[in-house]
Amino acid sequence: LGIFGVWVGLWWALRLLGLSGIANGLAWPGALLALAAAGYTAFLFGQCEGRDLWQSPLLLPHLLAEAVLAGAGFLLPGAALGLMDGSEADLLRRVLVGALAFHALFLGSELFGPHPTAHARLAAERITRGPYRRLFWLGAVGIGLLLAGLLALLPSVAAWAVGALAALAGLFAYNWAFVMAPQEIPNS
Repeated sequence: LGIFGVWVGLWWALRLLGLSGIANGLAWPGALLALAAAGYTAFLFGQCEGRDLWQSPLLLPHLLAEAVLAGAGFLLPGAALGLMDGSEADLLRRVLVGALAFHALFLGSELFGPHPTAHARLAAERITRGPYRRLFWLGAVGIGLLLAGLLALLPSVAAWAVGALAALAGLFAYNWAFVMAPQEIPNS
């Protein structure tokens, strides 16, 4: 995580100094570091053995899909500000749409698929039908998946940028519920 943080700072500094060629050369190593940071987060969640919803074998690929979604969601608004050309913007839009699809599949599988324990089922129910239901259905699904996906399919860079921000808001809503709900289930 520390190495990734240093890399991000270096990458941004190089871009701000106008050294885009060097920054672009760091893009692929940075992408691998970003995926490693997301993977490490799955490892950390996996260590919390008392939180059964976090023990899903889908957690690692889901966090990787979320990392790609967050990256595209963060960068795509730059297209509306003229910080990239049309082909770069379209590539990010396609990445955003693909990551939204994977996020939706993993989200559905984790919350609506079979759960190996009662605690995992209870946590999923708290998200989908309990105290986090509005955050989940309105924020994660309505704004973060449906609105974001719809905007990303429109032929407008400005719509793509708003869709990217909607996707980020939806990720925040989903992850807030995903982190908080399992912690409210008593371990004993």
